[in-house]
Amino acid sequence: MNPIHNLLGLLLLSGYLVQDYWNLHWEQLQQIQEAFVYKQISGFVLMWFVLEQWRLFLLRSQQKMRQANKNLHLHRELGLVAPLLLYAHTMSSGHAYQVFLTACFLTLAFLGSVYPPAFGLRKKWLCNFWIATHVTLSSTLLLLIGVHVYVVYLYE
Repeated sequence: MNPIHNLLGLLLLSGYLVQDYWNLHWEQLQQIQEAFVYKQISGFVLMWFVLEQWRLFLLRSQQKMRQANKNLHLHRELGLVAPLLLYAHTMSSGHAYQVFLTACFLTLAFLGSVYPPAFGLRKKWLCNFWIATHVTLSSTLLLLIGVHVYVVYLYE
């Protein structure tokens, strides 16, 4: 992946964090986000995105390495838009477990943007640490999304 793409990912991530920290909101989008139907649609799009990102892991676990290698480019390119998709779903980090969910999501976006080989860092221990952290956070994110979906529909 081109380091410019990584920097773009970091820029989008920074933009999300800045607007959340300083409570800068796009009023029209915030009104749309309050609609139950919009929340569901944007939430399902975000969930589809996360599941699509898991395709790489599934291909690798099934030993379909040729397909996995082809999917790797898509995985990285899609990862760039993660902060935009989250912004379309919600402009704030939420409350309680949602803060952890948002932090996990954004940390994954950050990790994707600082993939060591993209910056010429090819130390085996660093790459292994990176992938272990990436997969662990991805698994945690799936669990938190499951909790979020359960809670949302339990209280609606």
